[in-house]
Amino acid sequence: MLKLIGKLLDDPCCRVVVVDDGSGPAYREYFDALEIFDRVDILCHEFNRGKGAALKTAFKHVIRRYPGTSVVTADSDGQHLPEDIKKVYAAIQENPEQLVLGCRTIRNGKIPFRKRLGNILAIMILKIFTGALLKDTQTGLRGIPGKWLDELVTIKPNGFDYELEALLTCIANKRYPIAEIPINAIYDRGSSNSHFRSIHDSWKIAEVFFKRKYHIKKSSNGDSAA
Repeated sequence: MLKLIGKLLDDPCCRVVVVDDGSGPAYREYFDALEIFDRVDILCHEFNRGKGAALKTAFKHVIRRYPGTSVVTADSDGQHLPEDIKKVYAAIQENPEQLVLGCRTIRNGKIPFRKRLGNILAIMILKIFTGALLKDTQTGLRGIPGKWLDELVTIKPNGFDYELEALLTCIANKRYPIAEIPINAIYDRGSSNSHFRSIHDSWKIAEVFFKRKYHIKKSSNGDSAA
């Protein structure tokens, strides 16, 4: 994380918001070390609240401190290279009216089988339910228009299902056009520390589709959809 942030801050226009999602005393030294940087805002949760909650905490901070600013979300566990983050940043700066997805090559042998399978299934189900064909529905590397942050903090899920719910909201409301740019898939470092639980979190992601399917079916019968 320290190396990643140091490389990102080579750009004098870059500011980084870090969320410590209840990592605990054992990891305090790493967050304390960030104080050497003058363009890093550190936000802390007392306990682990989930990736969605961490993202919403960051978005609320940006809305309050840097209103109207577009953001790039990136994992800090080594899966996103600085150059890929900068590519997404450049794309959202060039066109702040689009949602930018950093897309991995799903059939890349470097991606663990369980993650490849989950993403392929999500792509298929997304196509069936929405007609949208995306290359990577679960990427954590995203460029997000500043105008959309107010809505993103109201989305309910707090876990790994949050990012998919946000993507479906964008597609359903035709909020912003979606641009996809290729990025590297790095899983030879850091991924063993992921909090993603294959069965539990994959099911919660699947529930997002089923709930939306129910709402669509209900509204087609003349009732109001949630």
